[in-house]
Amino acid sequence: MDSHFDLDDAEFEKQLEDCSLDPMIFDHEGHLRMAYIQINKYGIDYACDNMCRQIQDFDATYGTGRIFHTTLTYCSIQIVNQFMNRTKTKSFKQFLSLYPILKKDFKSLVNNYYTDSLLRKDIARLVYIPPDINDF
Repeated sequence: MDSHFDLDDAEFEKQLEDCSLDPMIFDHEGHLRMAYIQINKYGIDYACDNMCRQIQDFDATYGTGRIFHTTLTYCSIQIVNQFMNRTKTKSFKQFLSLYPILKKDFKSLVNNYYTDSLLRKDIARLVYIPPDINDF
């Protein structure tokens, strides 16, 4: 499999849930797509909690168990949600084509809410810390 787009939304979500997803296709764009799927399906609050749990499990399965970052994951999902609230789209591909900044310069979006110094703190990796620049 070359891309997460080789899977439909339901299979993509299922494979992340059961940790059978190929880690090579769960890149930044894959994270954005999963946020898009889960926000549409569950709403923002459940999507944040569910994705954090799933990505943490995925990291424990395929990574070091220390890569997962709670605050950054919550922030990322909130940013995706903000863009989703601007325009309703029929697919993630359409959504991403409308907002290429999500893929090309996501760090600048995060920097609207968090300082690098806060995100570098160990506690921010372990638990959700509210933004220190602007609220969502």
